[in-house]
This record gives sequence, C-alpha cells and structure tokens, in this order.
Amino acid sequence: MKVWFLIFSIMTFSSLAKTFEVNTQHSFVNFEVDYMKISVVKGAFEDFKGVFEFDAESNQISDLEFSIKVKSINTRDSKRDAHLHRKDFFHVSEYPEMKFVGKKVHYQSGKPVKIDGLLTMRGVTKEQSFDLDWKGIHQDPIDKKKKSLFVTASGELNRKDFGISWNKTMDNGGYIVGDKVKLEIVIEANPTDTRAAFSRFYLNKKEVKKGTTTDIESVSVVKKKEFSPEKKKVTTASEPRVEKGEMWRSVYEFVIGFFACVGLLVGGFYLKKWLIEVFEKKMSEVKAELLSDTILYSIIFFAAIAVAPYMGYSKYFK
Repeated sequence: MKVWFLIFSIMTFSSLAKTFEVNTQHSFVNFEVDYMKISVVKGAFEDFKGVFEFDAESNQISDLEFSIKVKSINTRDSKRDAHLHRKDFFHVSEYPEMKFVGKKVHYQSGKPVKIDGLLTMRGVTKEQSFDLDWKGIHQDPIDKKKKSLFVTASGELNRKDFGISWNKTMDNGGYIVGDKVKLEIVIEANPTDTRAAFSRFYLNKKEVKKGTTTDIESVSVVKKKEFSPEKKKVTTASEPRVEKGEMWRSVYEFVIGFFACVGLLVGGFYLKKWLIEVFEKKMSEVKAELLSDTILYSIIFFAAIAVAPYMGYSKYFK
C-alpha cells in the first residue's frame, strides 16, 4: 500500500510541475570583481539560457540547468573584452560555454532560499552555491492572463579555482585584478507552454530600437572591430549567432503576421461592402455607412491586437 502511495505522490507532483524557461529579454547575468584594490570592474554576460521544473503549489524547483555563452561578456571596453576571450582568462575558442546544474534546493518557510549545484567553467567543474531572493509568481502587467516567476540568485566564487589566474603586480604591492568574483543573476521565467506577454507592442518604434534587446535568446550578429595589442593588428569578433531553428521560427511568425494583415485589409473591404448593402435596406445611406464603419473598425482593431505579436515579436523583424 505504501508503495502505491509513493508512486501516486510522484505522479501527482510530476503532473503539477511545469517546465519554465528563463526570459532573457527581462533577465540579467551580472558580475563584479575588485580592480587595483581601490575600485571594481562590473560587467555582464548577454547570451544565456536557463530551464527548470517548477511546481507553483509547493514552490518546488528541480532539474535546473543554466548555461552562458562566454563570448557574450561585456565590460563596456572592447579591448578588455577581447583580452577576456583569450587564454589568459576564459579561452573561449576552447571553452565557449559555462554551465550550472542545480543539485539541491534549500527551503525556508516554504520558499527556496539557496541552491547548490555544479558550475563548469573553462573545463573545470566545482561545487557552487547561490543565495536566492525569492519573489515568487506575479501577474504580468501587460497581459493579465499570464504570470511570470521572479527570483534573484547571488553568489561568489574564486576565479583561480577554475584556472583563471592571470594578473599583474602593482608597484605599490597587490594585484590589478581581485580573485573573488561576485555574481548576480536576475531572473524572470515563463512556462514553456505559454507565450511571454508582448510588452514591446506598446512602445513606439524609436523606443523599441533604442531601448529593447532581444527575445527569448539574447543574440547579436553585428560584428565589431577590436584591436589586439599582442598581435598588433585589427581582429574581428562576432557575437553568438542564433540557431537555425530559432531563425525559421521567426520567419514563420513573420509570414503568419504578414498574411494575417493582408487578410484583414482585403477581408475588410468586402465585409464593409456587404454591411452597407444590409444596412441600407433598413436605414439611410449615411447611417448605414457610419454603422458599417464602426463595426468594421472594431473587428480590425481586435484582430490586429491578436496578430500583433507575430508582426513585431521576432528578433529578425523589429
């Protein structure tokens, strides 16, 4: 009997848990390291992804995996970023990705407060823990039918534990770069069976181009020139490229939105003609025109809202 109860409990938990994916448009991976013992260098990784199982009823988290494309590091200094790409630091040509796999979640008063796991970086795997500032599930301010999960993870590691030991001694003692690295990962996650709310639809084009980044996976295919002091020549570094599956999904969404828009225009023309013919039998020509326009524009307005995500949500057609 106990065995059957255990099996039933496991099946029940599995049915309640949902797969959540990190929304990279609204999430951030930041780090901070001491510089010259008097200041700090702050930066971020811009290309990352994460997925985990979550049961909203019990706040249980499981099967968490989070990966980062190391080449996406950004410290707002192209020369420094180019140096971080090389063997002295991350050696991205040999180790392009770092990965964290969650193994155990600690709870307090029913809320996750800490997660232990394995962090792999530069070919070295070490145990790593992150403290969790649990925000929980909250309703989306744009789409009231959708909810998102919010949590911030923070931790600290020693870069030398992962073979990143480059440094320079200063004249007055000490080193240029500190060994301790502080990490802060700000996460918004959404169920994979629910499309994220289309908040960018409510911004004008200038704001979108100026203020937003990318969707679901942060990607940039713009190449920038960086100067390599060691090689005494200009080299070219590219940000990570999007996978083919993501590209075709974006093309598919754009095609749907385009033909839906054309359908609205053509269909609206014939619908108005038919409405006028119907209403003119019962009222004057002016009233028939006004009523048909009201109905037609109302239909087009709500239909446009429905297909708007397909016309602007894609990273390729902004």
